[in-house]
Amino acid sequence: IGVFIHELLEETFSHFLGCQPVIDKEFKKYFFRTLEKKFEKDIAPRMRADVFLLKGIIKSRLEKFLEEEQSRKVTKIICLEKEFSDTLIVGSQEVKFVYTVDRIDELYDASILVIDYKTGGGDFSPKKFKSLEEMDLNRVSIRENIRSFQLPLYYYFVKRSYPSTFVNAELYNIRTLEMKAFIPQEDIARADK
Repeated sequence: IGVFIHELLEETFSHFLGCQPVIDKEFKKYFFRTLEKKFEKDIAPRMRADVFLLKGIIKSRLEKFLEEEQSRKVTKIICLEKEFSDTLIVGSQEVKFVYTVDRIDELYDASILVIDYKTGGGDFSPKKFKSLEEMDLNRVSIRENIRSFQLPLYYYFVKRSYPSTFVNAELYNIRTLEMKAFIPQEDIARADK
């Protein structure tokens, strides 16, 4: 289901690459027509009688997602499901990373937001920025505070690409519409240093 939703969002929102997303009646019609076709092709053949229930749940959640998208202040979508590669120096070793970012937006205040869509349960967000600054550098502390390296690495690499711009990253839960920023509002001044 997660792959299905990621592919659907990439396909439908790609019309807005390089410009402001407009979630109007026309787009919604296109979005749900695409969802219908894609669901019948990719999901329905693998399911039984409960297929209509799953489709109803997905449609309901994505209707709410589009409502939320209408209220977000996005100037333009920079990229969708884009693969990057970069290196990070760890100790004396250079480690190469290849990663795919779900979405990068430019917001109304000219800041950059890296979005990592989540479709399942579980909390993968790192603890507060202050906790990360003060944590002990041992395996247990890292696991308890960071939880997942995905968002911090996305933030780090994208920030290097936009050194003079404020960058943030967030987990965007499609199921609950909860958005958890990597750098919460109260820590923005600290992160900008």
